[in-house]
Amino acid sequence: MKHLVLVFAFLSVVANGQTNAFEHKFEITSQYCGGATPTEEVVLASNHKLKPFANKTIYMYKKGKCVDSLITDSLGWARKRIKSGKYDLFLAYKHFKKVPFGSESEFDMECMKKEWMKPNGTLKISWKGTHFIDRGISYKFCPWQYNCLKERHIPEKQN
Repeated sequence: MKHLVLVFAFLSVVANGQTNAFEHKFEITSQYCGGATPTEEVVLASNHKLKPFANKTIYMYKKGKCVDSLITDSLGWARKRIKSGKYDLFLAYKHFKKVPFGSESEFDMECMKKEWMKPNGTLKISWKGTHFIDRGISYKFCPWQYNCLKERHIPEKQN
């Protein structure tokens, strides 16, 4: 019986310490943000143009605490061995509790406190495989589309 307990304890330690390889190419999809009415070709081209999410850090949280990070290379690839588990992914501005652009005076800071708590993605790693859910890491927003802005300066359409 004593040996059986030791075997189960050993297997538990091995299973909790297991790491899996994670490899993902992060790319950014952008959209047309100009004020002049674009041609149909410009809209289609901007909506389908992918750029690498190059040389960026994505912070990995588990149970509300930052436990690791993913760093993309110049082509947008992130490669790392990660312990099994579920991780919430946050972009740098949320990790450092900053605004995504401009100054704090342009944002409702009470609203931003709630926004900082929302992950930009989720990563689940287990012996069954890897499951990645992207909630905005791969999307470049126009400046007026960010949550918590006090004023939205949407460019007027020009014909």
